[in-house]
Amino acid sequence: MTHPITSTSEVTDVTVLGGHVLAPVRDPRERAWRVMVDYVSDVLTPAFNQMRAYYGIEPEPPRPGPPVTAKEAKAAADEYWALEALRAEQRKTELAEWKTIMGHAEKRRGRPPTLVGVAKQASQAGIEVARYEVKPDGTIIVVIGAPAADTSDINSWDEVLNAADEKRPS
Repeated sequence: MTHPITSTSEVTDVTVLGGHVLAPVRDPRERAWRVMVDYVSDVLTPAFNQMRAYYGIEPEPPRPGPPVTAKEAKAAADEYWALEALRAEQRKTELAEWKTIMGHAEKRRGRPPTLVGVAKQASQAGIEVARYEVKPDGTIIVVIGAPAADTSDINSWDEVLNAADEKRPS
């Protein structure tokens, strides 16, 4: 396979992938990615060529240009992931700005207070509570003061039912 690349400076900007020469790129992430792909190609091509020879398949010619060292591949990978992290942070910032501009800012909703939580807060504040009332909509009302005498045991229905039980023959 012949390639129109002759000078070394052109080789650093061009990558051969699957027998196709890829055009030079200006994006540093793309350049770092290509260096990593070239390194993997340089490392794996001899092993694949041995396998091809075993099965009687024509070997793949080596990649044009100087081989990429492990140090260069590591530096390219570090550069790539640093640029990806920066790009992710930029996207996050742009999205937040867009949401603010468009009025779609994220609104955090807190959980509604629980009766146990309200009781703990009142206890920690040293407030003497007479009773707690919970409305159907979930609103908790704290009635402050000394607890009233325990009259919850007295129920008018208890008197009616007890009277009815006494009248029944066993």
